[in-house]
Amino acid sequence: MPRRKIPTAHARTAAEHPDERARLGLNAPALAGEAGESRRLALEAADDLRRLRYERYLADLGADKDDGTLESLAAGGAPRILAEGDSWFDFPFGGDPFERGDVVARLTKLINIKILNFATRGDEARQILGVTQRQRLKKALADPKTNFNVLLFSGGGNDIVGDPMALWIRPREPGMSTRDAIDLPVFEHALGVVRAAYQHLIAIRDRAERDTPGRQIHLVFHQYDFAIPNGKGVCGYGPWLRPALEYHGWHTHPDAHSIVRDLLRRFAGMLDGVAAGAPRVHIVRTQGTLDATDWNDELHPNRSGFGKIAAIFHAELRRLFPDSVKAP
Repeated sequence: MPRRKIPTAHARTAAEHPDERARLGLNAPALAGEAGESRRLALEAADDLRRLRYERYLADLGADKDDGTLESLAAGGAPRILAEGDSWFDFPFGGDPFERGDVVARLTKLINIKILNFATRGDEARQILGVTQRQRLKKALADPKTNFNVLLFSGGGNDIVGDPMALWIRPREPGMSTRDAIDLPVFEHALGVVRAAYQHLIAIRDRAERDTPGRQIHLVFHQYDFAIPNGKGVCGYGPWLRPALEYHGWHTHPDAHSIVRDLLRRFAGMLDGVAAGAPRVHIVRTQGTLDATDWNDELHPNRSGFGKIAAIFHAELRRLFPDSVKAP
């Protein structure tokens, strides 16, 4: 009998949960192999896209050098920007992999300066600072052809949402307040891994600066605005917030929203702690920017929302490079 084919998202879920395997009528070894193969292909596709973006960026730099644009930008102290991260920097509103509707796509149009974007939707901070992607990032920062002086980074959101979120949400008991809904020791453990990823990123930047005396690289991080746990996913993925909250009895929207806001405020506090005392580390403060109508789903702004977030990044870059990043 031929093996039943199911969407990748379901294959991953079924591979991890025995009851889901039974519901789908699949045996564990076959399913694990299918999910693993899907994951491998997805990683290869992401690597191919990064390589294509890098080649295109270098080609554009060459064209700019030929027509004098590069020298003009360099004379004005323009930023050379590398972006790495998750779906806030890589969100596919359109079908062209080079044309997105996310923060980086919107920011590129605002500042009219090319950005090399390594971000891949779905990536966790621990993946980005793992061996493979870490090596790619270090190589890009060390490349004298690009000589990046800004690294935009979006990471950590995927590390604290989704099914594992059930581990740091407490079951609701009679009379229990939302202030007690988060199991703080468990959540701090999860947040600690994200914190370590950011600290390692700063260390990578510091090493790149030491390797080239006189070089300065600005790191630009961002808060995640207050997502709305409405149960809405996108393209077969998600939801990421509501299931864990409802599983533990937090059914009402005000309660669920309050808990998510608390989680994200703690994430923002972690960022402030990481940045404290570290030179050239900047936090883009987005919390409170988006209205309810600015969200596409539980985690991602819509086009209008990403535009609002990109405008805050623009203001930060303009502060850092006042002579070359112009007002909108």
